Amino acid sequence: GSALGGLGGYALGSSVSLIGSVLGPVGLIGGMLLGPLLDGVIGKLFNTKVKVTGSGLYAGSQDLGSIMDGGLLDVKGYADINKKKKAFGITYSDKNSTKYSAVDPETQQQFSLVLRELAATTATAGGYLMGGNTEAAEKMLEGYVVKLGKINLKGLSGEEIQERLTAVFSAEGDKMAKFLLPEIADLQAVGEGALETLVRYSSTLAVVNDTLEIMGNQMLAMSLDGAKLAVSLADAFGGIEKYSSSMATYYENYYSESERNAKTTQRLTAALKGLGFELPATMADYRKMVDDYVAGGDLLTESGQSVYAELIALSEPFA
Repeated sequence: GSALGGLGGYALGSSVSLIGSVLGPVGLIGGMLLGPLLDGVIGKLFNTKVKVTGSGLYAGSQDLGSIMDGGLLDVKGYADINKKKKAFGITYSDKNSTKYSAVDPETQQQFSLVLRELAATTATAGGYLMGGNTEAAEKMLEGYVVKLGKINLKGLSGEEIQERLTAVFSAEGDKMAKFLLPEIADLQAVGEGALETLVRYSSTLAVVNDTLEIMGNQMLAMSLDGAKLAVSLADAFGGIEKYSSSMATYYENYYSESERNAKTTQRLTAALKGLGFELPATMADYRKMVDDYVAGGDLLTESGQSVYAELIALSEPFA
């Protein structure tokens, strides 16, 4: 054992001396060649790979009420990162992490605007089925929690990004509708979203009730049950468009001109009163009313423009 150890030590020492004597004259060149070579070999034995597995936009939980009141949705940019460490071809570390970053204010503004529009549509449609109480519907929606989560946009084209965002917001609108009126989910047609169903039932009830009211008939209840009856009635005609067309023809042929004018006058009086005006006596008076409104500078405000649009729309039935 000791003899072998001594021999081994001698042999190893001689080998080291021999290598040193051979490499001595070309030590500089050897260092230049061996350095990159060793780096490549070591790099294969020990390496770290970093890969971005997903990236896009992120929004955590936030009450819809804060956005409805004019606040902004807290949107961030995100990147999901996977880091793998290897030694001698064996993975000894595999970790996932998410990095967040700020986004431009315009993105936050646009996201918030879309959510406000979805909330307004849901409250209007849902409120009509809640006795016409839009305010109550808005109050309920304030408690809805928006949670878009991660919206992965990695590798998508501009058109694909638009499609992805449309799908995300469409899904959020459906959630709002179900939050406000859970029963609406049972009425969805094939391929129809919950918000689309809510709008369909609400608008159908509004059209049917408008027709019943103008003909002096009893209106349906402003509820989900009333909307079900309205949809059933419209379907009996072949859909809401055929219902409206048929009823308009019936009204024109079977109600006298004096009856129709009386109803139109009644409705115009109520509509103009709601805008802050009295019903004019003649078309000339109506024109003066519109001209005076424009001269007052009201078109410089958004609310004033809305009133102006209503006045022009009402001018046709008035005529």
